[in-house]
Amino acid sequence: MERGFEVWRSTGARVVEPWFKGILAGVYLLIGQAEKAEELIDDAIRVAGQTGELRSLAEIHRLRAEVLSARGDIAAAELALKAGMTLAQEQGASSMAARCALDLSSLLLAQGRKHEAKVTLASGLAGLQEGLHLSEFRQAADRLAEIT
Repeated sequence: MERGFEVWRSTGARVVEPWFKGILAGVYLLIGQAEKAEELIDDAIRVAGQTGELRSLAEIHRLRAEVLSARGDIAAAELALKAGMTLAQEQGASSMAARCALDLSSLLLAQGRKHEAKVTLASGLAGLQEGLHLSEFRQAADRLAEIT
């Protein structure tokens, strides 16, 4: 996968580069290589800033939170998830906003911050009118019902 990305990059293409780097970072997280994932995440954010390619940035922030949380930096993970959720909501990416809200609520619940988790989930689900059948929405709605 990494070799394919490098071949593609050698053509000079930059379109969807942050998205590709986010996918690669996710793979590295799955196989336990958090340092390599973090390098790709940092680079994806840098490239997104340079190119204005923001459509995958919410997911990249969510992945960054995974790395930070695994490292024990809960405060920074919380900020990354809030940034991802806000960006997703601004972009109208309701499924991604729900994913960020789910992850953030898990982080908050693990710290005993039940009320904040509830508010986060409610915010992540606010204004949704379509896609309610998707697993992210069902999981968020189920967790919200559990907390209430």
